[in-house]
Amino acid sequence: MRPFANSAVALSALVLLPLLVACNLTVSPGPQVEEISGPPQVQVLSPMPNSTYLEGVAVNIQVQVRNAGADLARVDFAVDNQLFDSQASPNSDGAATFIVSSSWTASGAGAHLLSVIAARSDGSSSAPASVTVTVIGQGGLSGDRGPGDSSAETEANGEAAQEPEEPPPPAAPTTVPEPTSDQPMARVLRGAYVRAGPDTRFAPPIGSIGAGDQVELMAVNIHRTWYKIKYYNGEGWVFGSLLDISDNIDDLPAIWGPPLPQPTAIPPTAAPVAPVGDVNLVAGSMRHTAAGGRITCGVGFRVEIDVANLGSSHSPGGSVRFQDFATRGGARLDGFEAIAHGTFPPVGPGQTVSASAEMTITFHHGEEHILRAIVNHDGAIPENNRTDNEGHFTYTLDRASC
Repeated sequence: MRPFANSAVALSALVLLPLLVACNLTVSPGPQVEEISGPPQVQVLSPMPNSTYLEGVAVNIQVQVRNAGADLARVDFAVDNQLFDSQASPNSDGAATFIVSSSWTASGAGAHLLSVIAARSDGSSSAPASVTVTVIGQGGLSGDRGPGDSSAETEANGEAAQEPEEPPPPAAPTTVPEPTSDQPMARVLRGAYVRAGPDTRFAPPIGSIGAGDQVELMAVNIHRTWYKIKYYNGEGWVFGSLLDISDNIDDLPAIWGPPLPQPTAIPPTAAPVAPVGDVNLVAGSMRHTAAGGRITCGVGFRVEIDVANLGSSHSPGGSVRFQDFATRGGARLDGFEAIAHGTFPPVGPGQTVSASAEMTITFHHGEEHILRAIVNHDGAIPENNRTDNEGHFTYTLDRASC
């Protein structure tokens, strides 16, 4: 009987051995998916509050949805609480943060409330994000508006010029006088700043004009992107995309305009503080929202970049510098460039956030452009590695109204 018993013991060991080995195997965890909990959050990026539009002009509405996730069912756009666009499953990539756009044709003179909500498939939704805009009829209501009521403009370097904080001096007229000469005329599509030269670097503005106002054209800059207008008893410059020009301008002189103002000297600052902890901000993927996927001369778009913290310490929020310039044959063309700035929120170790800015490119259409993004460009956040802070993409600028 002993040989049989020994065989039974051996057989039992052979059966138990694979089970013991299986119990000691370590299963590698799969890729971690960021958990999304709570309702989505919506922020209106454009239009700016209290913007003014001429009736019949397209109002581009762009919003950022945070805490989104793959189960986001739809984003609803409404005017005066009346739904006009509902975009189903707008977040196909399941991103935690994304941007979505819609358009409404301005109609009905007066103030209108634009509102947006994002809803999940389980019925939960964000709080409404809203902004108020004013529509002016095609007949024009310029006599009821002073220059201080003008809305913001988005100009050649992509930065949105803010509403004047104070009204013009009391001695100035409340409206721009209607010109009476034979010079070509233009109608203002939306509130615009008037500057001393054809660039947003001529700051602060010398004044502003309201939607629906008629202006007299005196000249155009050599890139045909800015127009010199008669402004009260003097002259000023307005960005061309904000004007509706119906008269013949073939004989309008093309000039350089005044030289750019010299930048104010910045006093030297102390050397950056040595890094505390371990922060490493890394530039991730870049993208843009241009219609049809093609950036077009004179047409605004939003550029965005992901910012990751690959260090082991928490990072405060910071800024990103976006810079666009044209190249040919690998060499950069003249000194024209567009610059805009965006900010990103605090970012923990291993987390990724995003930064974005509005831009409008108005030079060198048909040429290849490089759009760069420099994370923490001012060195305000101490890092242990600054070699991975830049991202870029190239594209060819389409021609439209330029």
